Amino acid sequence: MLTISQFSRAGRITAKTLRYYDEIGLLSPQKVNPDNGYRYYAVTQLADVALIQRLKIYGCSLAEIRGVLRDATQLPVLLAEKEKQLREQMANYQTLQLQLAKDLKTLAEGGDFMSYQNEIELVDSPTMNLFSLRKTMDVKDFGNLLQELFEQIGVAGVTPIGAPMAFYHSDEYTPENYDVEWAVPIAEATKATRILPAYQAARLIFKGNYQEMPSVYGALSQWLEEHNFQLIESPFEFYQTDPSQVAADENQVDVYFPIRLLDA
Repeated sequence: MLTISQFSRAGRITAKTLRYYDEIGLLSPQKVNPDNGYRYYAVTQLADVALIQRLKIYGCSLAEIRGVLRDATQLPVLLAEKEKQLREQMANYQTLQLQLAKDLKTLAEGGDFMSYQNEIELVDSPTMNLFSLRKTMDVKDFGNLLQELFEQIGVAGVTPIGAPMAFYHSDEYTPENYDVEWAVPIAEATKATRILPAYQAARLIFKGNYQEMPSVYGALSQWLEEHNFQLIESPFEFYQTDPSQVAADENQVDVYFPIRLLDA
C-alpha cells in the first residue's frame, strides 16, 4: 500500500487532485485509516491513474472516464467517439486555416474581409408555397430538423421545387433554446403548406464558410440602420448548396431581411 504522497509521486498526480477524484467518486483510496484519516492506495491503482490521464488528453470528461472505470466495456465505444470528434476538429481547423489565409490575403491587398455592405441589395422576395417544420431546439440539432422535414415531405407525397430555407424566429440568440423553422418550396398547395408572402427585403448573397454568418447578419443589420429601415419579420435563408457536397468556402446562402422604412 502507498500513502497519498507516495502514490502522488509515483503517479505524477497531485495529492489535491487525488482528493478531488475521491470526492467525485472517480478514484478512491483502497483504504482510509479511521483514526487519522490517512489515505492509502494500492499499487495496482496506478494503472487507473495512467488511464485517467490518457483519456483526459483525448478530451474525455471526468464523467465519461468514471463510466469507463466502472465498466471497461465502454472504453472502445468512448475512444471511437473521441476519434470521430478529433477528425471533425481537424477538419474544422483546416477550414479555419484556409479562411485565415484568405483574410490575410485580402488585408494584404488593401481590402476589408469583414465588409459585405456593397453586396446588399434591396429586392422583393418571391411569394412561395412552403412545407415547413418549426421547433424550439438546440442549434446543434439543426440538421436533424431538416432531415425530419424531408421525411415528412416524403410521407406527404408533395413536390419540392426550390432550395431549403431556414427561418429564425427568436428575438435573441439562445443556442440551447432557439426557435427555428426549416421549409421547402412546394408545388402543391395543401392543408400542410403555408404561403410565404412577398416582402420588400434586404438581400445578401453570401458565398463562403458558414462560420462567417455572424458577420453577414451584422452587415445587414448595419445596412438597415444606415438606410432607415426596420426588420418586420423573421430573417430567412435559402441554402443554394449542399454542405455535404461542396467545400466549406464554396457554400452559398441567400439571406433575406424583410423590411420597411421607419417613416413609412
